[in-house]
Amino acid sequence: MASKPFVESILQLINTFFIICGLWTLGYGIICLLKWKQNPLKDPIPNSNNAKLMIVHRLLLSVELSKPSFDLLPKAWFIYLLIVIGGILLIISCSGFVGIASRTPSCLLFYCEFLALLVIVELGSAVFIFFAHNWEKVIPKDTSGRFISVYGFMNVHWSVLRWIGLGVFVLQVIAMLLALYLRSVFKKDHDNNDDNERIVHLSRVRPSNNNYRIHEIPIVPKPNIQQAIRPHN
Repeated sequence: MASKPFVESILQLINTFFIICGLWTLGYGIICLLKWKQNPLKDPIPNSNNAKLMIVHRLLLSVELSKPSFDLLPKAWFIYLLIVIGGILLIISCSGFVGIASRTPSCLLFYCEFLALLVIVELGSAVFIFFAHNWEKVIPKDTSGRFISVYGFMNVHWSVLRWIGLGVFVLQVIAMLLALYLRSVFKKDHDNNDDNERIVHLSRVRPSNNNYRIHEIPIVPKPNIQQAIRPHN
């Protein structure tokens, strides 16, 4: 099939972009975690763009949350969330590369399932933020201050970042569709190869008609009973 190498190249290119995003997110989370471990009680210095946002956010977070489940979260939960997101992106991208290189339908199915789960989580988060206008009150307090800085950066550059986020979402959907297509193609190839191997195996086991040899059975004459019992003179 002529389109299969092209689809593989496009999917590998998308996975490369996912790996870059995963490495950047994971590296940023690890750097923030190391800085927070060194100075856990110091808040980041606000800049002129998000100083008002930090004040408003701290006023919102000063209200005690009634949900006891938030007490189980670590203080720097946003940093750990960044590390988890980066690790998940790396796992998804690596499974896609392995599935393409080994032409294994199971790896591509694993890749599609994780992408579908990620798309569902992103859609759920977007719908929650869009309809719940007071979602800042639900967010637990992040003592590291990274959530405030990241949210302030996104709020300032939202006109550009929203299109980038939409592009990443579309790439995830395209990657999932391409992976499903390649999985169906690879599965057909595996089934055809299994059928060919089965035919070759049967042809080796079953002998051909030319290999049959007719063995002549010697005919032994029947003894004459009367001659056998006739007395000799």
